[in-house]
Amino acid sequence: MSKRDRVNIAISTEVAQRLANISDLTGMTQYALANDLLSLGLDLLEQGYNIQQMRELAKLWRICLDVEAVPVPAALLDRLITKIYGEMEGLLKELWCETGRVLAAYLKATSTAGTGEVISLMQYLGKMLPAKRTEARQEDGSVVFSVVGVGYSRETIEVNASAVRCFFESLGFKIAQIDVEPGVLYVKAVPSTS
Repeated sequence: MSKRDRVNIAISTEVAQRLANISDLTGMTQYALANDLLSLGLDLLEQGYNIQQMRELAKLWRICLDVEAVPVPAALLDRLITKIYGEMEGLLKELWCETGRVLAAYLKATSTAGTGEVISLMQYLGKMLPAKRTEARQEDGSVVFSVVGVGYSRETIEVNASAVRCFFESLGFKIAQIDVEPGVLYVKAVPSTS
């Protein structure tokens, strides 16, 4: 097939209408837009991503842009926290707490901030942490958030725990349990009954 050949591909009426709408908004032809979107999707599939991962990457990117997150190498961040923690523990915890409150405000602004949305956002936040494994789940009406391999030092875990605590408290949850050990953070939050 040459580059000038065209092929018809069947798509649903709904997708065709969305394509037409976006084409009008962007000023691109439907042909160019469909080509770019399919090309991008195929590139990502060839790199080993699946469709769900592509959606998650787009959602994570949107969150990062919205809250103005800046990527920082984990080892650098850990060293900075460890160095400053001894002299400014309170300040560091308050800065991380403020970040937790900002993320809670973001969730309130972009959703109903129900338990399901909290769990969903926590899963994306887990991807932002330098962690080996994160899990957010609902358990008997509470939300459990656990992170394994987050940070290298106890100081880093402590400040991250502050962020998670303030995140939940800003959403009206009470912390029922928080366990902090080097490389491990476990938080169980229950809805406040006020």
